[in-house]
Amino acid sequence: ALDWFVSRPLSGERLGVFAPAGDLSPVLDLAGAELVEAPRPLGPAARVVIGAAPLTGWILRSAEDAELLEEERGIPGLHGEVRAWCVGPAAAERARALGWAHVLELPADAAPEAVVAAVAERTAGAAFARAR
Repeated sequence: ALDWFVSRPLSGERLGVFAPAGDLSPVLDLAGAELVEAPRPLGPAARVVIGAAPLTGWILRSAEDAELLEEERGIPGLHGEVRAWCVGPAAAERARALGWAHVLELPADAAPEAVVAAVAERTAGAAFARAR
């Protein structure tokens, strides 16, 4: 009965992004991701939401996003295995400099559909590796 839901390409992904997510929100939702739109800076309510179920990744759209999130890394739900999906080289460079273990760089002009495709490709590859 719920096969349509689990067959979506980002089913099982729980991604964080600083608000407003803009065009990303409906595209990620349609692809099956659970999107946590958090305020800048993270407040107590956002920390509770993030801690309720661990994130699988965070979409960093700028170097500033990486800086703002740095103080929060390590809180429940935002552990060291969370992937940094970086839109543009500045965000990726800053995430790497801050010590993110899993930094994946997308083009600076990546459309929301390109973000979905990149996450889906990486997720499918990780699932294949676990199944082997």
